[in-house]
Amino acid sequence: MRRPTPAQFAAYQQAFDYFNRLLFDNTLPDCMLSFSRRRSSSHTLFAAGQWLEEAGSATPEISLNLKQLSEDEPIEGMAMLVREMVHLWQEMHGQPPCNGYFNREWAEKMATIGLI
Repeated sequence: MRRPTPAQFAAYQQAFDYFNRLLFDNTLPDCMLSFSRRRSSSHTLFAAGQWLEEAGSATPEISLNLKQLSEDEPIEGMAMLVREMVHLWQEMHGQPPCNGYFNREWAEKMATIGLI
């Protein structure tokens, strides 16, 4: 019997791990990957401390919009994942903007990894 939920999550986890190795030198921590169907102009979402753990630490979350993933080519879905991974990189290694979602550092990292 095919189990679509674990297979879908495993595919995106493998993609996260692959891009972490290839583009970020394995410097990104694990994060919660989730999917939503919310209707908004935002196709994806990064949240730094969304999932609280027992020890008081928090796990970041990357949420991808299923509607957008189903309408775009697979390469666009991977680009959306990597874009949010850049937010995670900035949270861990850079200076995230305090009053917005994007800044020059984020744009420079995007250019460095080949997504403009």
